[in-house]
Amino acid sequence: MCYNARVHLPTDLAMRRNTVTLIRHPFALTSIMALSSLNLLRADPRTSDWAFKAEGPSWQLILEHRVIPQLARVEEAVVISYPWNSPSQPGQFAQASREVSVAAGKRYTLTFLVSDSFTGLTAGYHFLQVLVDGTLVWEADVAGGDLGPQPVSADITDQVQGKQTITVALRVFDKKAVTNFAVEAWWGGVKLSVDQRTTVEVTRPAKLAGYRPYPPDPPIPSLPLAGSDWTRNANLLQPWGATQWVAVAQRQQWLPRWREEFGFNAISVLPPDSHNSITEVFHDKSGRTYITEDAFQAALKDYRKYGLRVILYSGIMHCGHAPVWQFGQLSKEHPDWSMRDKDGDPVMDYGAEWLCPSSPALDYTINYTIGLIRRYEPDAIMLDNNQFFTTGKGPTCYCVHCQRKFREYMVRRFTPAQLLEFFNLSPGQLTIPTDPGPLFNLWIHWRNRVWAEATEEFRRRLRAIKSDLVLLANTAYDYPGWLLAGDLQYGHEDAVLSESRGLSSWGMAEKMVVGRALAKNRPLWNYIGTFDDNDFRLLRDANTIRLIISASLTHCANPWIVFYGFDEMQSQNAPSLAELGRYLRWYREHEQHFVNVVPYSPLASIISLRSRSYLNQPLLPSHVGSLLRRHLTPVGLADEYLFESDLKPFRVIAAEGVACLSDLAAEKLVRWIRSGGT
Repeated sequence: MCYNARVHLPTDLAMRRNTVTLIRHPFALTSIMALSSLNLLRADPRTSDWAFKAEGPSWQLILEHRVIPQLARVEEAVVISYPWNSPSQPGQFAQASREVSVAAGKRYTLTFLVSDSFTGLTAGYHFLQVLVDGTLVWEADVAGGDLGPQPVSADITDQVQGKQTITVALRVFDKKAVTNFAVEAWWGGVKLSVDQRTTVEVTRPAKLAGYRPYPPDPPIPSLPLAGSDWTRNANLLQPWGATQWVAVAQRQQWLPRWREEFGFNAISVLPPDSHNSITEVFHDKSGRTYITEDAFQAALKDYRKYGLRVILYSGIMHCGHAPVWQFGQLSKEHPDWSMRDKDGDPVMDYGAEWLCPSSPALDYTINYTIGLIRRYEPDAIMLDNNQFFTTGKGPTCYCVHCQRKFREYMVRRFTPAQLLEFFNLSPGQLTIPTDPGPLFNLWIHWRNRVWAEATEEFRRRLRAIKSDLVLLANTAYDYPGWLLAGDLQYGHEDAVLSESRGLSSWGMAEKMVVGRALAKNRPLWNYIGTFDDNDFRLLRDANTIRLIISASLTHCANPWIVFYGFDEMQSQNAPSLAELGRYLRWYREHEQHFVNVVPYSPLASIISLRSRSYLNQPLLPSHVGSLLRRHLTPVGLADEYLFESDLKPFRVIAAEGVACLSDLAAEKLVRWIRSGGT
């Protein structure tokens, strides 16, 4: 467990003292555990005398413990952050301030360490500032520099002389409006020196407190991988909507081209009922792209004749867009099966209520998928959108089935005495919380377990029907927060897949560092956004396609290409299609070099799923992009999937933003550091 004082500030927040909420992070240690194996650190808001103020709706301020190597200790740090995709106006800011007593003297110096997460050249927007009694005594643009903390010394004699107390304010100030400019800044080791003798600590060393872990989390069994004879060199095509009709009705003209021009050896398709349902709803109400059962079966036969493995589309949250879900029958007959927010409202994206895996919908969708396997004999099943989602008002799921199963999980993991000790609750009082706190964070963890257990149950039941069946899910593993609850399911898939749309080559490379960390020894399949998101008929330009495919292949991610732009606007798409084919053919011809490859790098980077979930830290540390641009590719190591053997090849491991670790992960890092790691 780790404690932090955190405050989310509304637009009209005036100066307040101690308006912070205590957040207790389940079975997690701060990063100091990995450095010195000390007891847990506590930042107690009841004794905090920092005041917080913000103008603008999106600022976040945290008073948290951070390791400060220059001081060889852990100290409270003031952390101010601004998110992506959030507009600000000139003059808006966030600051933390504290009153400090002043001793008599002649010269006063304020020293501190300061760091920010932005090293780019975009200047003139976010500024780091320090004020004494409202007077600016130091300022720096976040642009440029590096990621390490920088020592600063400011002479503040004029602002302090003759006073008994002063107010020191640390702030981030916007001189120009921003629309999409995220940054995190922190200050630590802030001290007031009088005549280079007396020192007043403005930020203080952390106090150590006792630590008692929660009982161990019950393990989730996992079957061995299936399909590694073909999943590790798969080159995948996915028709969708009208293009699936083309892939079925006009397959004879496309099959030779798929094989010879693009090297495809696997195809992902929707069962005809699902294709017809979503096409009627979203794509073509005229019925021109309707696919019959006979035509679909004939297409599968021809696909296999040309050496294509068949991946069949399904899902838990929407039953694979089957008509019984798409047209609302399941939600009418079983309203208790739907994901619900705390007010009881369902998720309605894609036209019908999303199904909850804690409900009997899981068994229903498994049986539905078993029927598909018996009818079509696919090589793999892909579950789309394997995640919880938001109703627009809040996270899910608070349905009756989640309430019951969360209570069962808590009673299985904790004794009645432990429930009372940790949460001040009896078993009969357990419900899913709606407010931040220890139980809320444990619920965040349990939501991840729900999807891991559902994926494994799907895999177990389908393997009983077809022993070599490959199961995977489409997951947004780079999502910025804990909402989707996918963090534990990757170890229960036979391949890891995510959609990578709208990314530059640098963005693609950064995401693949995360994907490779999560996939570990599993194949990493990358849905590469080769098409224009504003017009699916158009491919992105040839140079962009070359760069994003190169960035994906560099990380040994198997290409998953959507059939958009192949049959449409052929003259406009011809250069891009030629470049796409050139790279995919080259990949197919050299696929042996991408199988079981061990990346070489002297540097690893911790990808901290826990820090994202419980502290809102970015999943992708900013140093990853900086290093890639300097031609040094770090190997990602995910904290939830960390083995000691993963650490051995490295002399240096970067752990930026890693403030929340499991006991197990922290102990492994401790041993690695004691054996000489940095």
